[in-house]
Amino acid sequence: MTNRSRLFSHRGRSLLPAAVLSRAVLLVVLCLSNSPRNGFALGQVQYVENVPHHDDFPIVQGKTAAAVYVDTNDWAGVIRAAGDLQTDVARVTGLTPAITHDGKSLGPNLIIIGTIGRSALIDQLIHEGKIDASPIAGKWESFFIQVVPDPLPGIVSALVIAGSDKRGTIYGIYDLSEEIGVSPWYWWADVAPTRQKVLFVKPGKYVQGPPSVKYRGIFLNDEAPDLSNWITNNFGTIPPGTNPPVPPGVANYNHQFYTKLFELILRLKGNYLWPAMWNNAFNEDDPLNPRLADGYGIVMGTSHQEPMLRAQKEWDRGTTPKTRMFSRISGVKASGETGIMRASSPSACAARMTRRWRKAGRKRTWRCSKKSWTFSGKSSPRK
Repeated sequence: MTNRSRLFSHRGRSLLPAAVLSRAVLLVVLCLSNSPRNGFALGQVQYVENVPHHDDFPIVQGKTAAAVYVDTNDWAGVIRAAGDLQTDVARVTGLTPAITHDGKSLGPNLIIIGTIGRSALIDQLIHEGKIDASPIAGKWESFFIQVVPDPLPGIVSALVIAGSDKRGTIYGIYDLSEEIGVSPWYWWADVAPTRQKVLFVKPGKYVQGPPSVKYRGIFLNDEAPDLSNWITNNFGTIPPGTNPPVPPGVANYNHQFYTKLFELILRLKGNYLWPAMWNNAFNEDDPLNPRLADGYGIVMGTSHQEPMLRAQKEWDRGTTPKTRMFSRISGVKASGETGIMRASSPSACAARMTRRWRKAGRKRTWRCSKKSWTFSGKSSPRK
């Protein structure tokens, strides 16, 4: 066995085979290399330093970490990523910043994180002319990071991370994490950050506009046996069942695995995933999988012969009625609609889905929990 095929060890458990990891790295590099500032911080402006200068913003200084503010009305994925920044500062400095959701007891220095139109404080700073959001407003996945003096009463200096949309803000957060020394591969490749006693952001404004490639991500191609064996070793197999039908011995590609993968994609400024499909069905194998993707802001697709987000294994296992799938056009349409509708609101529908057809003139209605979608077209009776 060569070194490339030997399993790594990560905190006492087997890790991803080196051969699989190297292929994933190559794919991500190729996908993300077209971004103006790629996910590996090569050639980009370095705005974090360890020696203070005039008008620098102190993230950590004198055993004190600047607090992090994020609005509770912002996207859940933004609030979660703000928590990652808190953890990343602690990884580098040993000091954990406080996270606050209101304007009280903020301290003289504050990191303000927010999405335009979702964060009241960001919108206030724009309205008051403290920050200019015009370089990113209305643009896809864009952000800026800016040191702002005297932004609010009682605040001497703020580091503003403002995003044009959910992923734009998340990318801004992870951009700062990488600048302070936390690699996107910190978990997957055990990349330990260099410890620092102080962290400062240089004065100025650092803008990242929209990427040149709109959808960028990872395709878990030919994941069996290497990655699937790793999944089985770390997360076991999915309990066999009949609703949905799952045979024994299926590797458990669950939300715990995808949590780490989604975070990696976002830290690399990606947004897209084709999930494991060799012997798995992303939406069925763990009902939390689609909800997790929605929360993180990952766009899910499918590969090979899997149209409309219906996994091949849904057909093989019998989830999709084989007797009418290809023999009647109504079966083909119903299968595709089910896949799209199921993915339309994973937060509401992943745990329990019910399907009902109603005739209402020339409309079809899909009901799922308290959510419903109506599509124009002639209704087809169930067969």
